[in-house]
Amino acid sequence: RARGAVAQPGLWPIWAIVSLAVTAFPFLLCPVYVIFLSRIQLAWSLDRQVPEWFGTVSERLRAPANAIFAALVAAAIFLILWAFPVLKIVGLGFLAPSADPALDGKLNLAASAWFTILASSLSWIMPGINALLAQRTRPDLVKDAPYGRWLPTVGGLWLLFALVLYWFAGVAPIVSTLTGSDSPLDYLNGTGVTFVGIVFLIGLLWYWVNAARNRRAGVETELMYQMIPPD
Repeated sequence: RARGAVAQPGLWPIWAIVSLAVTAFPFLLCPVYVIFLSRIQLAWSLDRQVPEWFGTVSERLRAPANAIFAALVAAAIFLILWAFPVLKIVGLGFLAPSADPALDGKLNLAASAWFTILASSLSWIMPGINALLAQRTRPDLVKDAPYGRWLPTVGGLWLLFALVLYWFAGVAPIVSTLTGSDSPLDYLNGTGVTFVGIVFLIGLLWYWVNAARNRRAGVETELMYQMIPPD
């Protein structure tokens, strides 16, 4: 019945609007992601996790132009990995396997979707945890916040939403497939879960290396989190 409803000739205006929205949505969402990613890089730079170059703010644009440029370069790299079998050429084709020879070795859309969902988990989960703990860990920051007494309630609801979302969108499908699949590694590679794991491992290694470098240079990063940030 659903297929019949989609194929009804009289419903073409509805599907035209849906198609227009699907086409326009990425163009509306991509600038948001670029701004979001550039601000994360700015925070990394202030926390001495990446070179200062990433946190340089352009006086003309009043924005971290270098970080925006780096985000666009990263997006272009993912676009190349999706459009061309680069992973297969460099011997990493197992990260993007496909039964279709035309898609084998390319970072497919399914893998990109899984990568987006799983890799951004902390961005969605941590605000809820921060809201729950802010009154205890940083009372100086939230004592004058509007509706500050509602922070734990809002944080708990947000955390519940995020955990339910990631359970059904990420954890549950992985667990059910791994327990009922004869080739779990192929599933992890084909959906991009392995790629997410590799990126997280690189991030942890990067953090440990920079933490060691900062300690060796005498940079007391602990003091950064005890200061009220500027307005």
